[in-house]
Amino acid sequence: MTEISSTHIPFRGGRLWVQTWGECSSPAVLLVHGNSHSSRAFEALSECGALAEYRLVALDLPGHGRSVSEGHSSRGSLGSSLGGHIAALSCVVERLAAPLLAVVGHSLGGHIALQAAERLEAKGVMVVGTPPARSAGTLVECYSDHPAVGLALSPCWSDADVDAWCEVQTPAGQAPPAHLRADAVATPGRARSEFVEGLSVEPYEDEVAALQSFADRAAICVGEHDRLLNGHYMRQLPAATTWRGAIHTIAGAGHGPHYQRPAAFGELLNVFLHDLQQAS
Repeated sequence: MTEISSTHIPFRGGRLWVQTWGECSSPAVLLVHGNSHSSRAFEALSECGALAEYRLVALDLPGHGRSVSEGHSSRGSLGSSLGGHIAALSCVVERLAAPLLAVVGHSLGGHIALQAAERLEAKGVMVVGTPPARSAGTLVECYSDHPAVGLALSPCWSDADVDAWCEVQTPAGQAPPAHLRADAVATPGRARSEFVEGLSVEPYEDEVAALQSFADRAAICVGEHDRLLNGHYMRQLPAATTWRGAIHTIAGAGHGPHYQRPAAFGELLNVFLHDLQQAS
C-alpha cells in the first residue's frame, strides 16, 4: 500500500514531526532540512515522478517546524545541538524498521547528514547547499561573506533579518516561497543559539574525510545561483572522489534546489539513488 502520512513520534520528552511519502516497502530516503527551515521544504519532492519508487521520510529537527521539544514550554533546552539533531535522526530511522538507502541533507541538514550517515548505516549521503567542513572551527569560512550568513548564528531576528534570510536563499528576481518565511519566523532563536553553543563542547567529525570515506556513495549538489556558499572553498573540495567525480549544479536554483527546482533535483537524486542500489 502507499503510505502518505504526517505524524508526531515521541522523542526525549517531546515529539518529532515526521512526514513520509511512498510505498512502505520501498527503499527509504531520509530528508534533513536546513537551519530555520522545516520538512515543508521537501514537500514538492512528493510530486516528483522520478522519486516515486522510493519512500521519502522528512522530519522537523528539534526546535524547528512542528516538532515539540520538552523545553518549548519553558526556558529549557530545545535539543537543537548537533548531538540532539543526530539523536533525532536516529530516532526516526529506528522507527523505519528497514534499511536506509540514503540520507539527504540541505545546508545545516547536510552537515548533520555527514556527521550521522555512518552511524545511521546509510548506504549513501547527498548534501545540498552544504560546504563540508574540516572542523566546527572552520564552519564559518566555508560559507560566503554575504551579510546574511551571520544570521544563521544569531538568536535574535528582526523582520528585516527574516527578509534578508529569505532573499539571500532565493535567485534574484524570484519571490521566496511562503514556507521559507513562515519557517524562519516560527523557528525560535534558541534553536540557533543552542546549535552554536554546542559546537564548543561536542565532538565534530571531519566532514571532508567523511566524503572521502563514502567516496562514490557521497554526492554534492548546489544551486547555480547559491549566494551562501564560498565558491573558492567549494572548488577546493576533493569532488573527484565523490559520486560521478563532480559537484552537481542545478540550473536556475539558489540555496534550495530541492524546492526551487524540484523536478531537476528529483531527477538528479533518482540517478544517485539508482546508482547506490546498483552498487549494493
